Amino acid sequence: MERFFQENHELFTKIVSAIPDAVILSDLQGKIIFVNDVGVKLAGYASTKEIVGKDALSLVAPQERKKAEENLAGLLKGSISPNEYTLVAKDGKHIPIEIHGSVLRNTDDSIFARIHVCRDITERKQSEEFLRESNERFSALFERSLECVYIHDLEGNFIDCNQAALDLVGYSLEEIRNLDFSSLIVSEQLHVARKTMKDMMRGTNRSGITEFRVKHKDGSYRDVETSGTAIYREGKPHAILGVARDVTERRRIEIERQQNIERLQKSLGKTIQAIAAAIETRDPFTAGHQRRVAELARNIAAEMGLTTDQIDGILMASIIHDLGKISVPADILSKPAKLTNIEYALVKTHPKSGYDILKDIDFPWPVARIILEHHERMDGSGYPHGLKGEAIILEARIIAVADVVEAMVSHRPDRPSLGIAAALAEIERNKGTLYDTVVVEACLRLFREKDFQLKKHDFEP
Repeated sequence: MERFFQENHELFTKIVSAIPDAVILSDLQGKIIFVNDVGVKLAGYASTKEIVGKDALSLVAPQERKKAEENLAGLLKGSISPNEYTLVAKDGKHIPIEIHGSVLRNTDDSIFARIHVCRDITERKQSEEFLRESNERFSALFERSLECVYIHDLEGNFIDCNQAALDLVGYSLEEIRNLDFSSLIVSEQLHVARKTMKDMMRGTNRSGITEFRVKHKDGSYRDVETSGTAIYREGKPHAILGVARDVTERRRIEIERQQNIERLQKSLGKTIQAIAAAIETRDPFTAGHQRRVAELARNIAAEMGLTTDQIDGILMASIIHDLGKISVPADILSKPAKLTNIEYALVKTHPKSGYDILKDIDFPWPVARIILEHHERMDGSGYPHGLKGEAIILEARIIAVADVVEAMVSHRPDRPSLGIAAALAEIERNKGTLYDTVVVEACLRLFREKDFQLKKHDFEP
C-alpha cells in the first residue's frame, strides 16, 4: 500500500483535493508527508512545500500537544474517535478544529502512515459560546429577576420557577414541581387560564397581561398580573414561559381608593341635597323643582347614551342649578303676579351668582359652568352671556330642556300648570332654535315612546 501511495501520488492528491476539509498525512515519526490545499490554506501557509516535513504536533497549541501525542499513539492501537484541538497557524492565529484520525496500512496490515481529516469549527465554537453566554444571561435573569418567572409544560405542570415565583406562592422548587397551575389559581378563573394557555400555543394570544388570584401555601390569596409566551422545539410548542407580578397591595389600595371615592361622592351628594333643600325653603312654590329637573335631566342623558360619569355630573348640577336664587329677594321669587323688568333682571342674575358661589370648589365635574350656562339658548338669545350652539356645554343644554319642561308642567305663583302636552310642544317647536335638537328628541322619546312621567303630586304648590 505504501508503494501504491508513492506510485499513485498524483491520483491520491486529486482525490483528497475534492474533499472540503483539510487532509494531513503524517508518518510514524509524526512528520507531515502530505497536506491538501485546504489544509495549507487553513494553516496559513503559501504552499505544500512550507508545511511538508514539519512535525504534526507543531501545528497544535502547546498546551494541547501532550493530549495530541497520546491520541496519535492511540491511532496506532486502533482508536479513531474525533478530537478537538487548537491549530496554530503560520501567523500565530489560533483556530479551533475537529480532527478525525485513522491509519493507512500496507497489504500485510502494517501501518505506514496516519491520516487526519481536519475541519475548521470556528463558527460552531462561536455559536456554542454565544449559546453558553445566552444561557448564562438567561439563568442570571431568571434567578435574579424581581419578577416571578416560571416555566410549565403544556399540561400546566411546573418545570422551573425562580425564587421570586417560589416566594409568591410559598413553595420550594421540589414542591412546585409536583403541582400544576390548577392547584394555585382559584377555580372560577381556571377556564380563563386554560384558554390563555391554548391561545399562547396557537400563537393567537393578543390579550397581553391577564390578572389572576392565586392561592399561597399558607391558604392566603395573592392577586397577580401574568403574561407569557410559548417555547418552541422543532417548530412545535413545547412549554410556556410566564412572568408574573404580585399586585395584591396595589389592588388593595385601588379598592380602598374606590371606596373612599364612593364615600366622598355619597357625602358630596348629601351636601348638594342639603344646599338644594336650603334653596327651596326660600321659595315654597318651586319646592321640588330642582329634584324633578335632576330626575328628568338624568333620564335624558341616559337616553342619549352619555357616560355614567357625565350623568352623575348632570345629576349633581341639576339638583342645585338654581343655587344663585339665594341672592334674589324671596318676595320676588314668590310674587303672585308678573314680574317687572327690574325684578326679572334680578332673577336673571341667578346663573352668575350660582357660578360665583361654586367656581372655586373642585368638583369632579364642571358643575359651576353647567349652572352658569343652563339658561343659554342655541340661537344666542339666552343669558347671562348670550352663548350659541356648541359654545354651550352639553350638560347645560340638557338641563335647559329639563328645566323648561318641568317649569311648564308645574304650578307657579303667577299661573297654574300648563300641562305636559304644552311643555313638549314648546321644546319640539323650538328645537334647533332655542333648544338642542338631539336633547329635545331624547326628551320626546322618553315621554312619547317610553312612558316617562313626572309624578303629579310633585306639581302641587
